[in-house]
Amino acid sequence: MSFFFQNDRFTKKLNHICELILGGHRNSELYDKEEFDSRSKGVTAMKFFKGQDNARIYCKEITNAQGVFIVIAAEVHVKKKSQKLQHKEKAIIHRVAQYEYKKIKEPRSH
Repeated sequence: MSFFFQNDRFTKKLNHICELILGGHRNSELYDKEEFDSRSKGVTAMKFFKGQDNARIYCKEITNAQGVFIVIAAEVHVKKKSQKLQHKEKAIIHRVAQYEYKKIKEPRSH
């Protein structure tokens, strides 16, 4: 995450994208699905400065047993170089799609 807190420009963009997600809004220019095949289900990307730095945070969306929608920021890709997905991006997306997360038991109240 230090990459995205390197300056105010990145920090502001990260905060803006997070506000959109938490508000239940979709803006495909900033956050969208990256499901290009059957092995990439549930993967999305936070998109920073398309046409410029074009950094990405690849995420996995899940819904837990209680129905809570969760976005897990999984991997940073510092610079996407072309409009189409290249081998490097596809490999990251497939890796993120395969991640599995376990629910941590909450401590009991006494």
